[in-house]
This record gives sequence, structure tokens and C-alpha cells, in this order.
Amino acid sequence: MNSPVEEITQFRSEFDDASLGVLSDILSTLYANPERSTMREYIANGIDAHVSAGVNRPVKVTLPSYGSPSLVIQDFGDGLPLDALRTTFFKYAASTKNDDDNQIGAFGIGAKSAFSLSKSWTVSNVHNGLKYVISATNDSHGAPLQTVIINGEPSSEPSGITVTVPITKNHLMHDWSKSARELAMWLPKGSVEFSGSGIVQITHWSDKYSTYHRLVKNADTHGYAARSLDVIMCGILYTVDSLTAQEIRQRALKELKRALGAIDPVANDADFTSTVQANATRSVTMDWAHSTEKERAVYRATASSSVLDKWIDTIFRSAVRVDAGDVDLMPSRESVKGTPRTITTVTAYVSELIQTFADDVAAARELPMIDRIGVSKELSSVAETSPSLLLNAFGVPDVKVRVHHGTNPLRLHEVISKGATRGVLVTHVKDGSALPRRRLMENATGCQFLTASNDGTDPMFGDLTRLMTGNEDIQPTMTRDEYRETMRAVSPAKSGVRDATLHSWAILDHDPLTWEPNVTSRRDTFADIVDEVSEMELPVYVVDTMGSYHSVAAQGVRGIVIQRGRRKVETFERELGLSVLEAKDFEGAMEPAAYTRAFKFLSQRTSHDIRCVALSEFTASSYATALRDIVDSSYGSLIRDDHRARLFLSHLSEGKLLATDPRMLKAVRWVANNQSNDAAESPEHDAIVSAVRNVDTAPWKMLEAFRHRVPDDALHEAAVYLAAMG
Repeated sequence: MNSPVEEITQFRSEFDDASLGVLSDILSTLYANPERSTMREYIANGIDAHVSAGVNRPVKVTLPSYGSPSLVIQDFGDGLPLDALRTTFFKYAASTKNDDDNQIGAFGIGAKSAFSLSKSWTVSNVHNGLKYVISATNDSHGAPLQTVIINGEPSSEPSGITVTVPITKNHLMHDWSKSARELAMWLPKGSVEFSGSGIVQITHWSDKYSTYHRLVKNADTHGYAARSLDVIMCGILYTVDSLTAQEIRQRALKELKRALGAIDPVANDADFTSTVQANATRSVTMDWAHSTEKERAVYRATASSSVLDKWIDTIFRSAVRVDAGDVDLMPSRESVKGTPRTITTVTAYVSELIQTFADDVAAARELPMIDRIGVSKELSSVAETSPSLLLNAFGVPDVKVRVHHGTNPLRLHEVISKGATRGVLVTHVKDGSALPRRRLMENATGCQFLTASNDGTDPMFGDLTRLMTGNEDIQPTMTRDEYRETMRAVSPAKSGVRDATLHSWAILDHDPLTWEPNVTSRRDTFADIVDEVSEMELPVYVVDTMGSYHSVAAQGVRGIVIQRGRRKVETFERELGLSVLEAKDFEGAMEPAAYTRAFKFLSQRTSHDIRCVALSEFTASSYATALRDIVDSSYGSLIRDDHRARLFLSHLSEGKLLATDPRMLKAVRWVANNQSNDAAESPEHDAIVSAVRNVDTAPWKMLEAFRHRVPDDALHEAAVYLAAMG
């Protein structure tokens, strides 16, 4: 007789030791960057512990080194009783923070992240004067096994938790200092203190990046320029994948159109799009005085449309600060999870930024004309566009005004720009008439002298003299007669004594070790110059203007440069008793001298440094970004730690750091772009040229195709390709 069949409607999956080991192995490979992620998890736990305990001191982190290969993270909170310690650190998928948006965590995985770096690690915990030490390791099945080493012994040590993770050789190769800087940049200022491997100089984001409401502009994602929108939540910066960012951008564009229509109703007209496109293809200048109100409205709206387009581009190169719990995260907490909730929430934040900026544009239009200029400078920096475009959006058109620079007529925006850079307006000068010795005066004073045919009043804008700034010695506005008096004070001349005229001149030299230009600029009488120059063994160049000698000096040219004034070149040769070179010889001396200086400078550096700088200088940024996208993606684990793609990126980063020395960058550029002149051919010379010119800036040619395909399958294909190519 058959036994009755047991009726089963539900049952749970069961885990034996072997299956738990498999699960543990999966979790240990969860992170694309396990070193940075492990630090982030335990530092965040420590900061949360300090907040809960009211402790005002940093979490201490000791970075691993070859001499001391352990990562140690210590907080000074209240510690945990043994049961809570077991639940927090050793019970999988159970979190103490599920219902607290002000603390980071919810998956019950972070406290076990040490397994991604090591098969064994320890937790030391002091709570209410009792110390507990637990060692975590993997058993023969790979399943986590904890051993209580110290169980509630009295201790005088400060309360808190210390996590110690032994670091294997492979993980020691990681740039721990770099990851530490990246993490500490976004955490609350002063909340973490690093010691150990390398010198960690922490720059907080608030000291590095400019902000606009919730936006942190051009924020660095993980050591390289952000490719797309990122979010900052609870002091941690999270990347937004390209598909999610694209969806958010498409929704935000609808808000942009609505915001534009609110401040410029003409933008809602059916034919406005074609008007904008037409204006974008050519330079549009308006006869403002004879235009209709509709034409002026279209002019403003066209500029506003361009400004808002620039603004949304800026937003999607930056990071948005969101409130705790506002977005969903991937289990690894290395990036945002593109759920409908996340997309809706971040779109709302971006829409708020667009609307706020549009409101600022609308508010600027209500200000007096002179005040709109200051706002245009502020908002142009925010939106990364030109002040002139914002002035158009503010209703300050680039109209013709009766102001000249020399004999060149200027438009209003040019007057605004020149006036802000030590501009001086000389009034009551006939249109097109040149000021005497204007160039000499500009070289001597550093000011730009403009002329107006009236008292500086414009029918539309009003008093143009308000735009001038002058300098500490020169007043911002003056009459023609006052200009002549100033000119005589700057360049005195006694009647009948020509030698009293002052000449501008400069001695160009350089430091032979640092390649830094050493320029001494002076103004003296011709007789004094002759007395001093005749004793120097340097070539003499006579030029009409002194405008270019700084740039030439920076290339390593040595010599004496004298502004000719009204004297003939033959006069200089006769009085100095030297063969004098003219301006064309001065400019022509630049290239060979620069090459020689560059070669001498590079001969003091290693071939490795030179190759790294050349790599960073000549590698296309899109190629480097694509390569880093692959390595940092979830498929990056396919690419070994010692793969030459990772080495390529390491050398690229090293080169960018070295290239912050302008002498190094300048030398590499000269050797790359110019032929040697009299530099002796030698093995050393050939090695430098080879290091600069033979660097392979695109070893994986097929990545060109990947650069135009961002979806997940393209990332996977590219990672497989790199792994196969080796």
C-alpha cells in the first residue's frame, strides 16, 4: 500500500556548508574596486558610530605597505555588545541600518567586505570596558567561520571597533594613497585621518570644486574627469551608469524647454526652433535701436536657449548632492542603481537646478544695466559659457557704441571686456583719432586706453565710464588733456634733449637648472642703456613693441631687447658698437633655442618619465576614457591586475602628474614637434627622441569602435577583447 503524499505548498531554500562557501565567494568578488570599497565600508561604519556616540574626532586609517601589509581602520564610538557584533559583522544579508536613511548601508554586506581582500581578518571591539576579539576566516568549504579569541575581558582601551585586514601581495600593488584621497575628498571634512603607506594629502571637495546650490561642478569621479552625471549621498560619491544618465537627461530636457518658455514666452512659438537653428549658424548682430519688440524677444530667447543648453551640459559633467536614502544603490554600493525611483528622484533634482538657473537669468533682466554685467560674469562661470552670451540673454545686446581702441571701433561687449581689464576711457576724442603714444602708454602702465567722442554716455546703456577700472596709478576716465599730462608723467621728455626720452628694455636670461625664464624689465634713457649694455656679452634685439618678449624668453632665448622708439637701428649699432638684430631675428631665435633647452632639460629625466608624459600628452582623451570605462566596469575583473591595459592607465596617470610641471610638458612638446638643430646626435639624444616620438598611444585599435558604443554589451565585448589581446 502506497503511503499518502505529503501536501507541500511552500518551502525555503536550504544552504549547507558547501553552498554557503559558494555564496561567500560570490560576495567576495562583488566589488569592481575591492580596495577602495572595503575602506569605504569600514570608514562609513566608523563615521556612523562617531555620530551615534557624539564623538568629535576622526576615524583612524592605517594604509598597508610592504613593510606592514595590513589595512587597519579604527573608530572611537561606543563599540557593540557581543550579540550585536555577531549580527553586524558576521550575519549575511542582515543590516542594522535598514530603517535609517541617515546611515550608509542596508544590504548587510559591507561589514563583511574584508573577505574581498583576504581570507582571514579580525575585529577588535571594546564596549563598556569589556574587550572582544573575533577572527574571521574561511573553512575547508570556503564558508565563513568565526573564532572568538577574547570574550569580554576587562580593558582600559578606549571604546570602539578596530578592523584589521591582512593584505596579500596582489592587493598591495594597489595605489592605496590614491583611493584614500578619493574617499576622503567627499566624506565630511576632518572625519577621517590616514597614515601608513605613502603621504596622503587630502583636498576636500569644498576646497577644490565650485558649487551652485546642490551641484558640485566638474566633480572628479575616481581620479579622472567625470564622464556623466554623478550623485553625492551621505558623503559618498556614486557613479550613474550611462543608460540611466541618458534617461534622466531626456526627461530633464523637457524641463529645460518648459523653463525657457516661462522666462521667454516667444520660445513657445511653433517657428522658434527654426529661428534658433538659423541664428546658431551665423553671427547675429542686432540693430537694437530700430528693432521691434518681437525681434528683441527672439534675440533674448535665442541667447537664453544657448545658455540653458550649456548649463545642462555642465550639470551632466558634475555631481548632484542628494538627501540620504533618495536613490537606490547597487549591492556593491559603488554606483547608483537605475531604478524608476532613482531616475524620478535625480530628474527632480536636475530639473530644480535648471529652473533655479532660469530664474537667475530672469531676475538679472530686472536689474539696472550696469548690475547685469556683474551677474553675467558670475553665471558665465557657473554655466561655463561666455559672459557675452549671458549679456544677450539678459537683454544687454552687443550693439555699436561710439568707442574706439586705437582706430578700431568697438561694440558694447568689447567695451565691457576691455573696461574690466584695467580699461581707461579718454573722452572727447574725435572718432577714429589715435591717441599719441598709446601703445607705449599701454606697455608702460598695463592699461588699455579707449576713446569716446563724447563724455562717455551711450543712448541705450548710459554712462560707459562706469565700466572702466584703470589701476592704482591711472584713473579710469580722463579727458584728452588729462591723458597728455599723464603721458608726460609716464614718459617725460625735455625740449631739445632727445636723450631724456625713456626706452622700455629687458634683459632675457634663464636659470640653467630649472629652465625658468629670468626677465628684468626696465625703462631708462638711451644714454643709460648704452652705458649698461655695452658691458654685457649678450645679443641685442631692437623691436617696435615689447609685447612678445615674455613668451620668447620662456622658450630659452637669451639677449637684450630694446624698444626702438623713433631711433633708427643704425643709431643703436653706432652708439653700442655692436651688431644689432631686428624683431624678425628675435622671433626666429625662438625655435632652435627652445629645442636645445628642451633637450638639455629632458636629459636630466629618466626615459620612463619622458614616455609617461608623452603618453599623457598625445593619447586621445576619448580613447583613455573608453579604456578606463572598461577596466572600472563590472567586467573589469576579466582583465588581470598585471594586464598591460592597467599598466597603460597607470603610466597615463603618472604622466599627467609629471606634466603638471610646465617645463616638463613644454620640453616634451618641443622635442615632439620640432627637428633638432645643432644638438649633437648621440645615443642619449636618440633615446630622448625615441621616448617622445615612438610612444604607442593606442595599443588596442579596436577600442575605436567601442568609443561610440556605451551599452553594457559593448563593455563586455571590449573587456573580452582586452583580456584576449593581453
